[in-house]
Amino acid sequence: MFNHSPAIFFWFKDNASDLLYEHNLGPDSIVVEVGAHMGDWSEKMYTRFYCKILAYEPVYEYYIQLKKNTSQFENIELYNFGLGRRNEKIKIKHRGVQTNIFNRNNDYDEIIEIKDIAFIEQLNNISIDLMNINIEGSEYDLLDRIIETKMINNINNIQVQFHEWLPSIRET
Repeated sequence: MFNHSPAIFFWFKDNASDLLYEHNLGPDSIVVEVGAHMGDWSEKMYTRFYCKILAYEPVYEYYIQLKKNTSQFENIELYNFGLGRRNEKIKIKHRGVQTNIFNRNNDYDEIIEIKDIAFIEQLNNISIDLMNINIEGSEYDLLDRIIETKMINNINNIQVQFHEWLPSIRET
């Protein structure tokens, strides 16, 4: 199912995943998580820094779990849509950690809503201390949109999980 290069195994072996949580943040910081899944990252960031978090998750099943997992945290705002380069509805296939929009045979489990990041009221004219992006291959389009709209000037740090598993999509 997974088609990883050997480098990813060294990353895990070296506990490099701890770097995902090492930031210079505090209670006044604003953090945006795009692709919040079930809230593991948001929960760890909140309990470490007590910062304000805006979490976006378009997959309904994950959003419901995200809501349950973060309900005790007062400063995490949740949104049941994704962020992207345009407003659109997209068919997705649930594949566990490889849930994605890249399917070739029109077999899908859900239609999700993606909104153009440039028109999200909560993100307009604010200074974002950290944006975490983990959106299963759509991060390239989102980053292009952030740059072309100059929203990049309002973001101090961007952390992206790029996806190299894309070739394994052929196995569906």
